[in-house]
Parts: sequence; structure tokens; C-alpha cells
Amino acid sequence: MPYSYDPRSYPSLVISLRFWEYFLKNKDKETIFYIETIFDNNLVIVNDLINTISFNLNNYNLKMCFDIGYANIFSKIKITKWIEKMNKNIRFVNLYNNDGKNNELNGLNNGKINMKKICSALEKYCPNAVWKIKTTEYEESIEWLIKNKYIKIRI
Repeated sequence: MPYSYDPRSYPSLVISLRFWEYFLKNKDKETIFYIETIFDNNLVIVNDLINTISFNLNNYNLKMCFDIGYANIFSKIKITKWIEKMNKNIRFVNLYNNDGKNNELNGLNNGKINMKKICSALEKYCPNAVWKIKTTEYEESIEWLIKNKYIKIRI
């Protein structure tokens, strides 16, 4: 269930915190729900929201869907710093490239994001995260992932 936290709508997080505590109260502990980062420019807010809810409810099925392209556009914080600080809270990643101004959904080797640094950081800090290639240039992106050994092919 993707849910986007928009800091322009909930600057104090109180409403979002109440919503998630109510929503997760009787949910199956095996089902994972994701908050997707979109307009976030503060890496602490979403992480604190997830950690607070997890602690308050003793419920660890709320995680982050980290959108690499949106972070490149809306955040002044380096993407690798987001990954390092959010680490295991990131469980799903929208992986694509852009020019830092427009959300173009480019292939992994077509933009201003250093995808080698990003993918290496994801492997190191978020080893259980699922990567979704969010581009129409998926064949080139898969080839790039194979060439750079982020996808291992066994024969």
C-alpha cells in the first residue's frame, strides 16, 4: 500500500502519526505497508514517524518506499545520506535517473544521479530492499545492473 507523506500538508506529523496508529492497530503483523517519499527534504521526519509508530504499537510492518528520483529533485540532502540514515527502514526503492529538475523517469545510466554510488549504498545499508526499475528504459537499465554486477546471472 503506497502512501505518500507530503510535508507541505502535515508539517507537524501529528495527523499522519494518528492516522498510522489508527490504521495499523489491528492489522496482520505479516503485511508490510510503505510510506513513499516524494516531497521530503528532511530525512529525519519520515524515519522518526516510522520508528515512533513501530515503538508505540510494537508493530514493525510500516516501512519506507524510497523514490530515488524524487529525492534528487526535492531534497538538498545527498541521496546516499538518505540511504545511510534510513537504512533498514527502506524496504522498497523506486530506481531511476533524472536531471535533478524534472521527474523524467530516465534509465539508470541516463541522468545526473551517480547510480553506482546509489546501488552500492543500497546494497550496504538496505540489503533487504526490493528495487523497482521505474522507467520505460528498462532493458538498458537491466543491462546496466548486470554490467555493474548488481544483478548476478548464474549459468
